[in-house]
Amino acid sequence: VFTTFVALVMCVAPCAHAQATNHAEQAAAQNKLDAVKAQIAELARQQRETGTRRDNINAQLATQATQLAAAAKALQASDAAIIAGQQRLQALTQRRDTLTQHLHGQRAALAELLRAAYALGRGSDLRLLLGDADVARIARALTYSQYFQHDRTQRIRALLGDLSQLDAVQASITREQQTLQATRDTRQQQMQALDQQRAAQRALLA
Repeated sequence: VFTTFVALVMCVAPCAHAQATNHAEQAAAQNKLDAVKAQIAELARQQRETGTRRDNINAQLATQATQLAAAAKALQASDAAIIAGQQRLQALTQRRDTLTQHLHGQRAALAELLRAAYALGRGSDLRLLLGDADVARIARALTYSQYFQHDRTQRIRALLGDLSQLDAVQASITREQQTLQATRDTRQQQMQALDQQRAAQRALLA
């Protein structure tokens, strides 16, 4: 009996050891499996976060592209407005120069006319009427006097008209210069905004 008991003990001991080893291996394998599952879950979470960030950045890039296009379009419109303003300013300046030259001519002609009228002498018509001159000479004198008066009136009117036009053109030049400067200031702001949009886009791309 004792021999049989010893044999049983010797048989059970290795079986128990093997079973314990098997449990340990299973536990280690389970731990490894749990670790792998945890890593997979973490990677999936990171992938979702990355996808969300990517979608957000893509949306921001789309917005930036729209803003860049709008800023570039506004800049082009400002450039076109500046060119048109410069052309209008040049035309107004030429008109002013032409009016100034014409005005100088009108002044010179009026001065010459006044000198001619003065040469006749004030009251010459009355002297002719009271003198012993003939009727034909009196008629000619009256005709010349009327002509000078009419021509002088017309030239004065033309001179005043040129002065009025010159004032209007000069006012237009001043307004155009102010508009042009405002457009240039706006363009500068648009250029700065465009540079900022480009910098923001580069940052997003990076």
